[in-house]
Amino acid sequence: MATVCHLDRAPNETISHILHGSRLDDIVSFALTSFRFYSLVKTTRIVWLNASDNIMLPLPTGHTVRTVPIERLFSLALRAISISKALVQDVAISKRFSHKDLGDSAGDAVPLPGGRWMIYEHDVGLRAHETNGVNDVEQLLVEGDPGDLVTAEALGNGIVRCLRSQKSLRRKDVVRDTISITDIHFPLGTEARPSIVPASSRSINGPYDVCDLHNSLSLSISGDNKDILCLVDPVNRLGIFLEPEGYKESKKTSYSFNEAKFHKHLAKIVLSVVCLTEEQDANDNEDEDPYDPYHGERPEIWLLDIPAFVTRPETSEEVAESSTITWSLVKFAITHRYVVPYDLPMDLAFEKKQGIPESYVCITELRIPPDGLAWCADLIMALCLSPENKLLPVCLGYLEQDWDSTEPTDWTVGWKMMSKDVMAIAFTTLVGRELKRIRLKIPGFGTLWKNVELERFDPVHGQIHLAITGKSLVGFKDPYFVVQY
Repeated sequence: MATVCHLDRAPNETISHILHGSRLDDIVSFALTSFRFYSLVKTTRIVWLNASDNIMLPLPTGHTVRTVPIERLFSLALRAISISKALVQDVAISKRFSHKDLGDSAGDAVPLPGGRWMIYEHDVGLRAHETNGVNDVEQLLVEGDPGDLVTAEALGNGIVRCLRSQKSLRRKDVVRDTISITDIHFPLGTEARPSIVPASSRSINGPYDVCDLHNSLSLSISGDNKDILCLVDPVNRLGIFLEPEGYKESKKTSYSFNEAKFHKHLAKIVLSVVCLTEEQDANDNEDEDPYDPYHGERPEIWLLDIPAFVTRPETSEEVAESSTITWSLVKFAITHRYVVPYDLPMDLAFEKKQGIPESYVCITELRIPPDGLAWCADLIMALCLSPENKLLPVCLGYLEQDWDSTEPTDWTVGWKMMSKDVMAIAFTTLVGRELKRIRLKIPGFGTLWKNVELERFDPVHGQIHLAITGKSLVGFKDPYFVVQY
């Protein structure tokens, strides 16, 4: 308190500098010490931009820390603290939930950044559904034939960019591989409804399976052997075919891409790759380890820099009217490589860390099973860039094998049911990558559902998304639940 008193006459710039790198709860506590500091924090965006854990702010749909109204940031920080406390209870109790029948959908449901809305493909077009369990709004956004896949990204100012992939062999007027781009504005008011941003809808002929979307760039895996990476700038209609240097020429090692994603903070692409050498291919069935889940293939993690696009000579009007991508081929250098072990030798012990060092940057996470003859725990590992620019593994802890695996995400590791209506979730924290376990009480057992599966866990907004397995108790064909804690 004495330190706070000494700061009472300090300039606002000095106080903002002192708060640089502070956590949200520390900033809130500081703001509550005096009316002047409260006013400063409420009206100074740089304080929140420089917070070490501002990634935990439960931002509204389509907004970033830079675009959300400044007067909302303090209340968002309070909500972030409340969600964090709720999730660490012995058994977290839900505040509310909503459910939606996806039996009439024509594609996957995609939760949008912001926790309030999800979009899904319907027979009549793209629809939005409000998941806060209050208004239960259902709205048609884009009328027309459904697409097969939706990928979305928050652009700021309440705008979400949606990429819809369409692959049609029946309609002659639809190019087989078409990506439809639509910007949707999601207003902050509870009564206002989302709307299409005027003149934002357009289509391009491009790769069908979009893996990731970041800064309006899309990433896809292509080729008969899944050995070509496609980077597309859909706004300027530019595309790059990416191939690793030396592999096609040597013919000694074949490879295929399993996953591709943009790193959220570095200008890099993270690739999950399976490599097979010529010697391994020749001896495919000789001396094969029966406990090798990869059958001689070796998974690797590659890092590469995002290449620059070559600008087209056309005018912006010509580019906007065109649906054709101008492609170029680029050979990329693998800046970092890590060979993933397919199991852990029983005599090898990793030192468990309480998260990753502050100077490290997490690239991705891995779950390594034990030796094929053993029944014990999987190793949860963070693959990080060190200050010396080396790609190093950091052990976050061990997870028993009775935990069900989840789809690869940035934080969820596994889940299991502890009782009929209590679910345990293991996840790594977004700040520090510490392995944690929480228990959540699931509402509706015996009345709405009997068996559920975890579809998605969102620690920022305190939500879980559940799919019902077995017979529905609510008469839905394909019920989907969103539970808020």
